[in-house]
Amino acid sequence: MDACLKKTTCEVREFDNDLVRRLLQSIKAVKDDLIEIQFKSGIVMNQERFIL
Repeated sequence: MDACLKKTTCEVREFDNDLVRRLLQSIKAVKDDLIEIQFKSGIVMNQERFIL
């Protein structure tokens, strides 16, 4: 298992809709510039809108 993990990368090169649906529970707009992302594992993240 250790050898397998060393060869594996976490880099995602393209959008995977099936993976997103398996990982995410919900995405909610909290404010105009803030969203709340809840993963099925129970982790909750808040993400502010990035403006260039």
